[in-house]
Amino acid sequence: MKTLATIGDNCVDIYPQLNKAFSGGNAVNVAVYCTRYGIQPGCITWVGDDDYGTKLKQDLARMGVDISHVHTKHGVTAQTQVELHDNDRVFGDYTEGVMADFALSEEDYAWLAQYDIVHAAIWGHAEDAFPQLHAAGKLTAFDFSDKWDSPLW
Repeated sequence: MKTLATIGDNCVDIYPQLNKAFSGGNAVNVAVYCTRYGIQPGCITWVGDDDYGTKLKQDLARMGVDISHVHTKHGVTAQTQVELHDNDRVFGDYTEGVMADFALSEEDYAWLAQYDIVHAAIWGHAEDAFPQLHAAGKLTAFDFSDKWDSPLW
């Protein structure tokens, strides 16, 4: 079975109109979708020591994602306010929370060695890791979104 680690961005999408919150963010979404296709995922990210951080970790674990490197930091979990207009999502205010200072530790790099593929996105503060991962022979994937001017491109 192939393995994939995701790095970086997570957030809780808060829908005030529905009075609901959902775990999300590129690293979270990719890890969860991998479980549906027979890939064993793990995720490296930071969450706050708030209820949303607990929710995010519980959701990932329930979906079969290795959360041993989802680190809890003092502060708030990243949050996006989302409104629904004619059944379309409209993204509003974003609070980056503890992810603003995200960085990989040497322990995180060592943990990544066990994975076949490593994925991150432009919002995940992980771009500095990719030269080292590439030099180590890792197959990498990076979501640039609409940031085509990134030096990684």
